[in-house]
Amino acid sequence: MTNAASDPPTHASEVFYRSVRTYRNRRAFTGLAICLVCATPFLLGVIHHLAGDRPGSRPIFFYLGAALFLFPACVLAWSSIRNLRERIEINQEGVRLHRYSWRWDKIESLAPKKVNFATKYFIRVGLRAKPHTCVLQPDEPLTSTEYNALVARLRPFLEARYPSVSLKTI
Repeated sequence: MTNAASDPPTHASEVFYRSVRTYRNRRAFTGLAICLVCATPFLLGVIHHLAGDRPGSRPIFFYLGAALFLFPACVLAWSSIRNLRERIEINQEGVRLHRYSWRWDKIESLAPKKVNFATKYFIRVGLRAKPHTCVLQPDEPLTSTEYNALVARLRPFLEARYPSVSLKTI
């Protein structure tokens, strides 16, 4: 008789890549600062309109502009305050990003996406359904050698089971 506690679970799958995306990092705070700077002129227009200084101007422009830039700023600030951590994982079942997951039969391609002008890369996932692309943005982007190593680990598995998924290298 075998001990059930020592047996590995039957649904375990090999993990090819695992990372996390947090909102307490420089990228999130830079985005927050940009949103607040862009919202400033619109907020001043709203304040002047509410104070009655500009009776002839079109206030809807200022209200929509302020909302357009303040909403993402609020989302980033709230995610940072809560210390939201989105799990990113590529395994034998497919790709998982936070609450979303796509099986390999729903994925069309994996490709690198360059981060600004640096030599670091995010992972672009091409999907067969809407949204047609998804970009996995871990806190630490991959270097070209790390991305090519990931593709080398994925290639034998995908060619054997899912040959329709195309893998692009750098």
